[in-house]
Amino acid sequence: MKCLAALAFLFCGSVAFAQLSDFDFTAEGKLLDQKVANKGDKKETTQTWAYDVTLSNKSVKDYANLKIKYIVFVKDVKEGAKTPESKTARSTGEASADAIKAHAKFSFQTNKVELKKTQLAAGWTYANGARARAADSLAGVWIRIYDGDKQVGEFCDPAGVMYKEHWDAK
Repeated sequence: MKCLAALAFLFCGSVAFAQLSDFDFTAEGKLLDQKVANKGDKKETTQTWAYDVTLSNKSVKDYANLKIKYIVFVKDVKEGAKTPESKTARSTGEASADAIKAHAKFSFQTNKVELKKTQLAAGWTYANGARARAADSLAGVWIRIYDGDKQVGEFCDPAGVMYKEHWDAK
């Protein structure tokens, strides 16, 4: 009986949450540029990435003058570390949509972020026994939509980022 009540709560809770937002979202990481440099003892690749974001107004209401705030998260891996040490860096930004009509879409691209990949050349090793490769990566994007001061939509990909990170963290 308790299991049935828990399932009913989860089902009703997810339906209610879905009704809170008038928007569907897609966000796709996009490689914009890549430069490779051989530095004798290692190869260093610098990549420029951004997210292509599309908002779909799934309501019958037209929206005007929306403010879209976002945070792009990057897993920053320390080169030459013996253990896979990393920190999560963030890049904040804003976009605005003059109008999104009912059932229409709006697309934008986030600010660019730079990712680095390094690999030691053949025959080279770190004195501390560290891994020969290190690579930064996109860790996710968190988006909020505001109509004036009222938040009307929120999206996080992957969803777990909103549980590991805080919106207002510096």
